[in-house]
Amino acid sequence: MPLRSSLSFNAFTELDNMEKLSDKCNIQVPMEVLNLIDDGKNPDEFTRDVLNSCIAKNQVTKGKTDAFKSLQKHLLEELEQTFPDKVESYSEIRASSAAESKRLAQSQSMLPNGDVKVKTEL
Repeated sequence: MPLRSSLSFNAFTELDNMEKLSDKCNIQVPMEVLNLIDDGKNPDEFTRDVLNSCIAKNQVTKGKTDAFKSLQKHLLEELEQTFPDKVESYSEIRASSAAESKRLAQSQSMLPNGDVKVKTEL
C-alpha cells in the first residue's frame, strides 16, 4: 500500500475509533468557551475568570463566617458576664453534643461538615 493510502486509511481508522468511543464520553463544553474560540481568543481566559470568581466568592463567604464566629464569641462573653452559671451549663451541653456529632459522623463515614463520603468509581 502506498504511503498516502496508508496514512488515509490510518486516519479513517482513528476517526472511526473516536466515533465509537464518543458514545461513552459525555463532555460538556460551556458556550462561553466556544464563543471565545470563535472570536479567536484563548479559552484559558474563561477558566481564569471562573477561578477568579470562585476565589472572590470564597473570600466573601470566609468573611461572613469569620464575622459570625466573632459575633458568637462576643455574645458568649456578654452572656458569661450576665449569666455565668447558665453559660457553663451551655458550654458543657455544646461540648457533649459536638463529641456525639463527631462520633456519629465517624460511624457513618461522614465528613465533619456533614457531607457524606462517596466512593467514585471510574
